[in-house]
Amino acid sequence: MEDMAILNIKSLPDRLHRQLQARAAKEYRSVAQEVVFLLDQAIGQESPASGRKGRGSHGSGQCSRHALGRCPDSVVIEPGALIFHPENVFLDEGVYIGHNAMLKAYYKNQLMIGARSWIGQGVFLHSAGGISIGCDVGVGPHVCILTSVHQDPGRARPIMAGAIDVRPVVLEDGCDIGINATILPGVTVGKGAQVGAGAVVTKNVSPFAIVAGNPARLLRMRAKS
Repeated sequence: MEDMAILNIKSLPDRLHRQLQARAAKEYRSVAQEVVFLLDQAIGQESPASGRKGRGSHGSGQCSRHALGRCPDSVVIEPGALIFHPENVFLDEGVYIGHNAMLKAYYKNQLMIGARSWIGQGVFLHSAGGISIGCDVGVGPHVCILTSVHQDPGRARPIMAGAIDVRPVVLEDGCDIGINATILPGVTVGKGAQVGAGAVVTKNVSPFAIVAGNPARLLRMRAKS
């Protein structure tokens, strides 16, 4: 059977034979580049043979909405928004992504934004440790959400040389994050909570709490309607 297959291929017209050879070569190069990229990623470096952007560059962040893990037609992504590792970005119905927002997903973990949530202009979301944003959440312009930090490697080495510690951030349904606030790794902002403009949130925020300041502190609880 194998001999028959070889004979059949060789007996094809020259033009078709060349097309099949070119396609096979292209697929082989694609697989080879992917293998090299994954190996480079595993050992923490990039080889030019991979043909992929790795440690040297993270790429442009420009991608088709169809590349996202989930992106319904009702999602609005404004011009200038950048999305990295789009395969790990999941947007639900009615999500709004503002101009020049940066959704910095990672090769592992996920960046998930629930239905009808609003991500303001210039927001920076770095989801190395995973970010889960619930439904009807407001994230004001230029908010920064971080999920990773370098561990201290000791004075003899630069901080950048420290191992990366990743911790997820969760914004529960209906909470609101004020303009220029910063949410640090491992924080959960509870349902219906409000974070004041410019706050630096270093620990969990209780549901329906109002916090502000650097570091963020409890001001009061929201009134019951």
